[in-house]
Amino acid sequence: MNVQDILKIVEEIDGSSLAYFDYHSEDVHLTLAKEMLNSPSHFTQSASISQEVEKKEPSIEVTSHATENNAVQEETVDENIREVTAPIIGVAYLQPKPEEPPFIKVGDYVNEGDVIMILEAMKLMNEIQSTESGVVTEILVENEEVVEYGQPLIRVK
Repeated sequence: MNVQDILKIVEEIDGSSLAYFDYHSEDVHLTLAKEMLNSPSHFTQSASISQEVEKKEPSIEVTSHATENNAVQEETVDENIREVTAPIIGVAYLQPKPEEPPFIKVGDYVNEGDVIMILEAMKLMNEIQSTESGVVTEILVENEEVVEYGQPLIRVK
């Protein structure tokens, strides 16, 4: 099973009504879980049910240069900015406990492997580790926000 096969399975599960998928073979163990809006874990706050997930787009600076015959637009993206994305679907918690400080804040330096938040999926608390090292430039999710697989969580430079 290659990455393309896995991505195809993820897309199929995401578009289906399945909430959990588990696959075992000799060399692969794949477990996918998604949180359904009608699941019992959404009983805590009715506001979280109606909350829409806002997807953040990468920063793109557009400049235009006019020439005699036409206008040319160039897009530039800061290549030093990298994103850490959600490895699973779940509810994001930015701090270990409500009364404790957040795992990270803008301006902090994170190393690859540092815990940046917790994602709750199917009543399991999953520590999410940074896949990048650098200075946190943006935290793209709010506390208790439902995040999708692959959704950008933070940006580092």
